[in-house]
Amino acid sequence: MIKDEKRRSELTDYPWFSEHEASLFESKENVIQVSYLVTPDVRLSPEHLAEVFEVVEQLLHHVAQASCDIILTPHTFPSESDRLNYIQKMCTVDSDAYNDFTQ
Repeated sequence: MIKDEKRRSELTDYPWFSEHEASLFESKENVIQVSYLVTPDVRLSPEHLAEVFEVVEQLLHHVAQASCDIILTPHTFPSESDRLNYIQKMCTVDSDAYNDFTQ
């Protein structure tokens, strides 16, 4: 799920940053949230997530990388129906969300 947040990136978008990384953080004009929605049977190794991020970068190559932060966040759901319920909930929270989600 890809959502253009239509806002500047913030340090709080990166809770996993170390103190050193946080000190080097520079906000960009826009942040794009990429939620990787999976069921528990999908392997989420660092190598797997790197492959997913590579695909995301290829999909978003037209976005000016210098002005956008792309944040990939994996979300694991117990079942396919839970995953679909999450997507439906995300689309109803923001009336414009549907326009900003893709597959």
